[in-house]
Amino acid sequence: MTAIALPAISPAAPAAVAQGPNTVPAASSPPAPQSPGTPGPGPGTSAPPATSGPPPNSAPPATSTPEQPGAPTYKQPQLPESKPGAGTPEQPGAPASSDAAKSPGPQQFGPNTQRETEDRIAALGVPEAEKQKLRDGLAKAIAAINDSATKPADKAAFEKAVDGINVALKLSQAQGATPAEKAMYEKVASTLASAVQDAQDSKTTPSDRDEQLRVVSIVGDTLKVIADRVTPPQDRATYSTIVHAISEAMAISLDPGTTSQNKSVHRFLMISLATNLSALQEPRTDTVDRAILIKFAESLAAGFLAGLNPQTAPKNAQDREAITKALEKIAGEAGQASATLQDPQASPEERTAAQQKLVSLTSAPAAAQSGTPPNAPPNAPPVAPPGAPQNSKYPEFLTEVKKYNPPAACLDVIDRRTAQVGWPDGSLWGLSDDACAATLLKAGRENTGTWKVLFTCVRDQPFSTCLTYIPKD
Repeated sequence: MTAIALPAISPAAPAAVAQGPNTVPAASSPPAPQSPGTPGPGPGTSAPPATSGPPPNSAPPATSTPEQPGAPTYKQPQLPESKPGAGTPEQPGAPASSDAAKSPGPQQFGPNTQRETEDRIAALGVPEAEKQKLRDGLAKAIAAINDSATKPADKAAFEKAVDGINVALKLSQAQGATPAEKAMYEKVASTLASAVQDAQDSKTTPSDRDEQLRVVSIVGDTLKVIADRVTPPQDRATYSTIVHAISEAMAISLDPGTTSQNKSVHRFLMISLATNLSALQEPRTDTVDRAILIKFAESLAAGFLAGLNPQTAPKNAQDREAITKALEKIAGEAGQASATLQDPQASPEERTAAQQKLVSLTSAPAAAQSGTPPNAPPNAPPVAPPGAPQNSKYPEFLTEVKKYNPPAACLDVIDRRTAQVGWPDGSLWGLSDDACAATLLKAGRENTGTWKVLFTCVRDQPFSTCLTYIPKD
């Protein structure tokens, strides 16, 4: 897999787009927000104390990631060039204001911040070793920030890492945070600390370090938007989903027990999600483009997280691996389309094709001749949004499933997994869900046609081994 270098980091925060964590947004979105306002109860930004320690050496930009034998090559879209000290993004198409053009200036890390951060770490209900990992990551980041030899781009990245850790901890301890939110934000803070440590490890390759700090920086920016009390709740939910997925992919890639191939796949997913978040913070990104990009990133994130959640993940390890590979393929196919939407030189025809490509990657396939109304009978084929891929087998598959009176929850999970992961991998993942258990049992027992073998296989075997039983035209 080939990854295009990620450019230098800017302190600008990304724009928010309103959608829930598991929903598909409409083809429109609000403009990018201005600089974050006063945080609400709990969330905010502060940073830990400075401690001694050498800053990392500056690394050359990433050029590629190791490829596995026989693996496809996917190009990663390039993040827009920006420099430390750049202003906050304005609304799309708006001229830069004098306030936005001003640099926020260097951050200060004093004893009050040290006490606040240490108190928040001490209040965590996690093992002492986990608390120490947070302290160590913060200490290394602040040492680099305070060292005059640290290059501006690196300093900006470490500042955002510190901000991200602190904001994540505050979000986890905010009044009203659910247990799931608390655990998620604690994990995000821990992963950011691990990323800082890994970035300064002599065994980390320059390209990995360069990419990692840029992703950390984007996450830090996004956490500040989530914590801002003026950010709409739906925007917070959307960005939380994407940040959660980036954090999980990063954690897997940093785990010493992760295989080389798995590390490569998860870094690729991490960078793909972060690249789209970076595009969302670019004020020149068209409103419609932003909606499409957020839809893609959110769908990819939701599918990835569903594959990790014990309650929704495939039960078989072989199936889990197949889903991860399918998501990697989707991210790879989206790379050029995302880059085209960020290219000011792209022609209208190229932009339209890129938009349609991204929509197709997050839509269930439709029959070549579609038109099912909302009150259609149970066995009517589905309709996908404009730009969805044309594939006669998915509607045919769904028509067969509907013959056995599946509950709404079964049809919903099939449609959702198909939109997230595609046909046939996502569709069979949905069919294997517990919500479809009774339907699948009935289909395997009563079907006497060409789909019987597929239904029986999904019922009894890992669904990733059943693709060969999909009836041929």
